[in-house]
Amino acid sequence: MFAKNFVIWLFSLALFAFIGIAYGYELPYPLNNNYGVTQGNNTGTHTGIEAWAYDFGIGVNQSIVATEAGTVFSREQDSARFGCNVAFGNDGNYVVIDHGNGQRSLYLHLQQNSVAVRVGDQVAKGQQLGTVGNSGWICGNPGTHLHYQLQNVCPSKWYCQSVSTIFAPRLLSPVQGTKANSRTVNFQWESISGATVYRIVISQRADFAGYSDISRSCDGTCFTATTLQANYNKLLNNGNYKYYVRVRSSNNAVASTFSNSYFYTP
Repeated sequence: MFAKNFVIWLFSLALFAFIGIAYGYELPYPLNNNYGVTQGNNTGTHTGIEAWAYDFGIGVNQSIVATEAGTVFSREQDSARFGCNVAFGNDGNYVVIDHGNGQRSLYLHLQQNSVAVRVGDQVAKGQQLGTVGNSGWICGNPGTHLHYQLQNVCPSKWYCQSVSTIFAPRLLSPVQGTKANSRTVNFQWESISGATVYRIVISQRADFAGYSDISRSCDGTCFTATTLQANYNKLLNNGNYKYYVRVRSSNNAVASTFSNSYFYTP
């Protein structure tokens, strides 16, 4: 039995090494907003150093937030120049967050004088960084947008080789910290560009005891879905019980870590 389990563990470990696991980066805009990806990975102008970038169709003066905690490495907010020409390539306002793991997040095309953080500031996941605006190299399609890329550390002050990632979906319902309406709960989460499957785990323990992310084993309270919602009907009897929820997204190339949330029984 030990040998069998050991082989399964090795296979699972090798599978995750092949797929790759991104850190818990979440979408770069506030929860309950829904902005489409106007240009994805390895397409259009997203080649070479920008191959793994995302353009989000976020309009002028709309907020953007940190995808993960870190330290503000660099920023620029003085530019009012923009246009559809490579000559404007260095005129974009931006923020770069260092995550302390060899990776940084670049948020590009921000509104002049909108950056809400300073170099050296510690930022939390979900903290507002600034607002989107017209600065830098911007053309008619997609027009005003946020350019986001996760990138390696490099000698450049702000612009480095992008790396592959997939965002962790945040739970939309139940809303964190609220009570469920009934013992049967309908979970809904954000749509993630490039995701082909979602995995949701429910537990009464914050440490999710009984669930192993390596072996994919669980105690009957986790499941996968290809849609953006799932029902769960095994809540305990009515009472002020606290349930913790994790959701992750994946495809055949990369998997996010889990986003975390919690709610209470009715």
